Amino acid sequence: MKIGEFAKQFDINKETVRFYAQKKLLNPIKTRYYYDYEENCVADMATILKLKTLGFSLDDISRYLTFFRNATRHMITEKDALIRFIDQKIESVDSKMAQLQQNKQILSKIRSKITAHYNRTVDDDAWGIPLDFLSRLICPKCGRGLQVENGEIVKNSLVKGDLLCDCGYRAEIKEGIIVFDGVDYGSVSAEKLSIMKREDFSPPEYSAAISASVNWVIQQLLKQPLKGKVILDPMTQGGIRSVQMIERLTDCCTDFIYLAMDIHFEQVYHFKQLLSTLERKPRFVFFSGDYEHLPIRFESCDYIASFLGLQTYLHYKGLFPHEKLLTFLKGGGKWFETLFYVTDKKMILNEYKEMVPFLNQGFLKDTLSEIMKCRFVDSGGTSQTGELGQFLNSDAELNFFSFMGTK
Repeated sequence: MKIGEFAKQFDINKETVRFYAQKKLLNPIKTRYYYDYEENCVADMATILKLKTLGFSLDDISRYLTFFRNATRHMITEKDALIRFIDQKIESVDSKMAQLQQNKQILSKIRSKITAHYNRTVDDDAWGIPLDFLSRLICPKCGRGLQVENGEIVKNSLVKGDLLCDCGYRAEIKEGIIVFDGVDYGSVSAEKLSIMKREDFSPPEYSAAISASVNWVIQQLLKQPLKGKVILDPMTQGGIRSVQMIERLTDCCTDFIYLAMDIHFEQVYHFKQLLSTLERKPRFVFFSGDYEHLPIRFESCDYIASFLGLQTYLHYKGLFPHEKLLTFLKGGGKWFETLFYVTDKKMILNEYKEMVPFLNQGFLKDTLSEIMKCRFVDSGGTSQTGELGQFLNSDAELNFFSFMGTK
């Protein structure tokens, strides 16, 4: 039997057959024109494949075949040695089975912990605006305080109602979220799913790269005093990174106010649900709308903390809101954020060419340095572009950096 027919019989390629022949696991007969893989090779090949499924190494297979190549149909000259060899393999299997059983028990315990941890009850409906925070809300048009009408109070928080000003400004409290001009009720999740598969949102290298940036931001914020402070998160998006930050911060202190905002109502509502599962919480106030109509005082926030928030706003609104957001930060206040960039504008898809300057690291650093004293830290890059791949060509290299700015 020629090598091609032999390989086809066992559903392997010819290179594999030649490899086994080179290792003397197969011993074809050399004729004048080709190697003949006769019935002994067929039997040996069947044995090789069977032993591979049992976890035998090539050396083990060679040793096993040797026992039978030195035997007759009714006598094995090294029977005792073969039995010892098989017994060793049985012991090895027993050991692996015991280890696998132990691994199964460990995995079952991990699964139980995960199930218990992530099955906490979400009580978002009864979670709204703290009553004593209402005095901090002001009309962004004229600067006067806002009046509440048709309010519904649950557990010392306002979950429904209207916020009005004599000048005509109006905001609504909906599901415990302050909603005002510029809000978008569309589904961001549906938009992203139409662009890419869910499993492509956060592949391993992408997650590792952005996590490094996020961890640096968290470490810097943990060095700041938190008690009594106000943190503005101007673009919560999916909320996972922000929740990670809040979990770390509340390990140290819960006596601070966290202002969570996004132009998309769906994102804020989802973020609110995520936060409801936390054991330790600061005080939260939720907003949905455009920064131009945000009903809080200028210079009322001690810190701004965001993850890709500036660039996300740019994507949806066509503006880079660094100057407007800075007006909400107190003098001496600090801004912490992670941004992404590419090293070549050709990596950016044509439909996003207006974002080119704001995906350039040098331009971003210069722009931010003009309004704040900044410290920048690079955290590496990845070819796995994750959810940010919607802006980039398939061969793009994505990079991240973070900054801490002082007003």
